[in-house]
Amino acid sequence: MGEPADSWIRRMYEEGADSIGIDAGDHLRLGGLSSDSQMNSEFRTLGRQLRDGDELTLFALYAMSAQAVYPTWHDWPEIKGQWLTMRDAIQRMGRLCTRESISRTGHAFVDDEVVPKVVRDALIRDAPPHYRSAILTILLGAVEHSFSDVKTRLLELATLGDWGETARQPHSEDGWICSKEPPTNILNWVLFYLATSHMRLTFPASWWTEFIFHSLSTCLGSSSSCGEEEVNRH
Repeated sequence: MGEPADSWIRRMYEEGADSIGIDAGDHLRLGGLSSDSQMNSEFRTLGRQLRDGDELTLFALYAMSAQAVYPTWHDWPEIKGQWLTMRDAIQRMGRLCTRESISRTGHAFVDDEVVPKVVRDALIRDAPPHYRSAILTILLGAVEHSFSDVKTRLLELATLGDWGETARQPHSEDGWICSKEPPTNILNWVLFYLATSHMRLTFPASWWTEFIFHSLSTCLGSSSSCGEEEVNRH
């Protein structure tokens, strides 16, 4: 099937396709770049309508072609499954923001636009359990923040490493051990709090106190239950 249209358009922008001007004859030569045959067809149709002197870029014409194929948010194919890492979350946010912008405006210049509620809701809904508190905090505090700002915050969390949930691995024929000790999980939450210090003005101190208490309780509870299960198995 090839690369999804939204991901491909986003990558085109990141690789400079908005600086590639096209003229009336380029629609035939460049009309097959996408793996989406419908979008390629619309690109050629729109390209035939160009007149000498019209100023459009390769990126802009493909964005317009995508809008013709996917005129509303619900016309895009569903993205199924959870994202797994913060970098996955950034990639999915880019795809979803590109979809929303194309269907609403016909362009995909999302970097300076506010992340729409429909995108924030989708990211929270598809977050793995061990990332849900963190992503919820970031996105609730980013109602008026641009795509670039939210991306920066997610990248800050990505630099802290993999926040894999506490997993269990075989220890013997009938026993299990925890693959992560409680201090590792606690340290992750403390580092998260410090790394997002610029966000603390968004919420009152009492909210952050409750958030960290809940997070640490969750970490300790998960580790304790894992230990109890190991004892019970023996």
